[in-house]
Amino acid sequence: MFILIANLLASLVKPILLADSFGLLRLGLDKETTKKMLIYAFPLVIAGFAGIINETLDRILLKQLLFDPSDPLSLRNAEAQVGIYSACYKLAMLVTILLQAYRYAAEPFFFNQYKNEDRNKVYVRVMNLFVATVCFVFLLVSLNIDVFKYFIRNEAYWDGLKVVPILLLANVFLGIYYNQSIWYKLSGKTRFGAYIAIVGAIITVSINWLFIPTYGFMASAWATLIVYAFQMVLSYYLGQKHYPIPYNLRKFALYLLAALGIFGLSYTLKIEGTYTRLFIHNLFLLAYVAMMYNFEKKSFQFGNRNTK
Repeated sequence: MFILIANLLASLVKPILLADSFGLLRLGLDKETTKKMLIYAFPLVIAGFAGIINETLDRILLKQLLFDPSDPLSLRNAEAQVGIYSACYKLAMLVTILLQAYRYAAEPFFFNQYKNEDRNKVYVRVMNLFVATVCFVFLLVSLNIDVFKYFIRNEAYWDGLKVVPILLLANVFLGIYYNQSIWYKLSGKTRFGAYIAIVGAIITVSINWLFIPTYGFMASAWATLIVYAFQMVLSYYLGQKHYPIPYNLRKFALYLLAALGIFGLSYTLKIEGTYTRLFIHNLFLLAYVAMMYNFEKKSFQFGNRNTK
């Protein structure tokens, strides 16, 4: 109820803040401009719907596929799986929140750079910093899961914490895909965004349908990771064909492999004691930050145009 009230208040405040701008509006229809806008925007609408399938359908399928009408206890089990998965999914939303804030700022910036002769260098520099940052968030949450798990108040849901690193990594791939997606928006070939999202939705449905009955919410987590990784790779492949941007793949691989290596090492080491474990894990995190700063320190210097 309070969420609904908050959304209603937010929706009411926006028109009030924009009241001065309403007087500048003039009604009219430019058919040629409208046609261009529809051709550009309609595929993005399709991509948005397909993206909603990728983000939400797994929880719907979890309940439907695990429920057996002939077994009264299966409904309770299905609802428990959905509850555990949904609660743990919220921890992965920490990356998603970062992505949303980033997208609001990044897309206008990218379009603003369109006429800049060195725009590709800017795109590469931004991508380097972005990948380093989202990998840092992946490690921050994964290595400090002993702390972040308390955001889930019901300890019965902690059984699903093993999906959190998978979903965090999935959102890292999603963020890279969002960053790459600027190529089809700048080039006007937004239909490719729809193609990528539709194929991703098909894969989401297929993996969940086939594996949820056997593996439960773990199948949903892995499906999310596989789909977002696939979309990232496909977007890069198509982008290099239609609007090439010379991304530094070696640096991407370095940040991703370093983050996965640190996570793998922390997972392998069975450190007794919560405080000792957190101390050592955060030493690993500081090591990653030091590495990231060493590679990107030139990007932090005002006016430096070196993207390598």
